Amino acid sequence: MTLIVADGKGEEIRRGVRFHDVGPKTGGRFARMTGTVKRVYQAALALQPDVVHFHDPELIPAALRLKQA
Repeated sequence: MTLIVADGKGEEIRRGVRFHDVGPKTGGRFARMTGTVKRVYQAALALQPDVVHFHDPELIPAALRLKQA
């Protein structure tokens, strides 16, 4: 299992779970809704997952784009 996170703590594996870090959330809400979402989308697209679960509502556009891909 791989979790894509934006915490700035880097890549790591804990208890068999890989944490793929796309870098820290920076700027205000608008920056998170654009830059961070783009980085999460690109990471998910590159990983080609079988199942995707998004926790944050601002990631809905990324989920829709992944569905199309």
